[in-house]
Amino acid sequence: HGEYEVIDGARNLLNYCRPVCVFTWPACVARSKSLDTALKLLADFGADIITGADYVITSFVKQDNIPFDKYSTRGDYHWHKYESIGSFTDLVNEVVSIIKSYNDATILDVGCGDGLFTDKLSAFGIDNDIAGIEICKNKGVNCAYLSVMDVHKLNRYFDAVCLFDTLEHLHNQREVIDLLKIITNKIYILNPAPSGSPYHTREFTADNLTEWMKALGWRVILRKDFPLGKGSDKTLFAFKRLAEND
Repeated sequence: HGEYEVIDGARNLLNYCRPVCVFTWPACVARSKSLDTALKLLADFGADIITGADYVITSFVKQDNIPFDKYSTRGDYHWHKYESIGSFTDLVNEVVSIIKSYNDATILDVGCGDGLFTDKLSAFGIDNDIAGIEICKNKGVNCAYLSVMDVHKLNRYFDAVCLFDTLEHLHNQREVIDLLKIITNKIYILNPAPSGSPYHTREFTADNLTEWMKALGWRVILRKDFPLGKGSDKTLFAFKRLAEND
């Protein structure tokens, strides 16, 4: 019914969901001009677009998530949850055990929050939440008040980088993953099952995350599912950066 009606309909749709579209075609067939036109329109709407020789993945990042305020309102809640001895305690212990088995000498914990995982992994943490960093420092956790976009200021290379319950909070997810290639060739991601949290910009299922990271040049070397129930399921991934000839 006309371009403007389509645009208005798309805008209304994006108020309620964040669609992910995957386009594929036989390798022997050239990408059509109509697809390029469609991708330009999607980009104008703020789509994150990843292209390959015979595929295109587009997805949208929600721009209206509410600010994360849990550390300023709830304090060191991860520590209290861990000390209560339950499924979260088991999760933390198993995740830490798995990661330590890789014998990474230096680990950067991006979005370290109140520093529980940072402490257990003897890692260095960064976060741009000042309340979380203050908790970390009070607990003796090695950390700095720093945005991941300024990670180059650390002037260090790390054996691994952790993103634990962090990626889904970021507006610039693809940019962050690309930036981390400069400082590491391994990323651990603890990914929560989609919950529709107002704190999240874009959520991933475990399978979606695998394909998304692959398109950005990372391969899975570990996947461990944690079926915690009550909408709290998580998956631990270890991703290795692909060599240029892979």
